[in-house]
Amino acid sequence: MLNLKLLYTLLDLRAIRAYLGIVACVGFSVLFDTVLILRLAHLLGPWIAMTLISLFTVLGLIISHHTVEKRCTKLVQSVDGGHFQDRSLPEYLGTLLAVPFLVIPGLMNTVIGAFTLIPTLSNALGSALLKTSGMSWQDAYEYLRLERLAQADTTSDQEIRSE
Repeated sequence: MLNLKLLYTLLDLRAIRAYLGIVACVGFSVLFDTVLILRLAHLLGPWIAMTLISLFTVLGLIISHHTVEKRCTKLVQSVDGGHFQDRSLPEYLGTLLAVPFLVIPGLMNTVIGAFTLIPTLSNALGSALLKTSGMSWQDAYEYLRLERLAQADTTSDQEIRSE
């Protein structure tokens, strides 16, 4: 199913600039990490440097998974409960912005991703992403609410048919 509103939002010039800015930040941090890794390998030895990078990457994967799951659950509970929380969606989007930095191997990426996960910064980045993309939390909330209600109706219809 093609979501025309999402397609329109993704093709908006402001949104494209925001996405390109994110990609440029990730690219710059990868370049900076390359130089940092080479210096670290020269100082500590290549095997210790690779071990440290691997540990930071695994730690980033674990933290990313846990944080995204926790904030997604919080967002879904907010929608299912029918109460409007201003911070849920921007905080979740800020977390999604932090994930590439935590998953891409490197020391600088891990530091940037960890700082991005701070709730205040995550909320600010998520709000900026919402503003740049032209989406509003109210629209997203209503859409998610309708989607969750439709899923609940489909599930109850399937249960009735199975009986």
